Amino acid sequence: PEREYLNSAFLALAIAAGITCPIAHPGKSALAVRATDLVRGRDDYAIRYIEAAQKMKKNT
Repeated sequence: PEREYLNSAFLALAIAAGITCPIAHPGKSALAVRATDLVRGRDDYAIRYIEAAQKMKKNT
């Protein structure tokens, strides 16, 4: 159940392990990728995370 949460967790762990080009559903995974980058210090001032969140909000 709730496979989307498992996929997001797996993607976050893969990014932490060094994956640089994951093949994933772009609409479902974009925010998880940006959130992981933010937490790992790869997104100064959370700019990419905020942009991705705003884009998702517009699409819903």
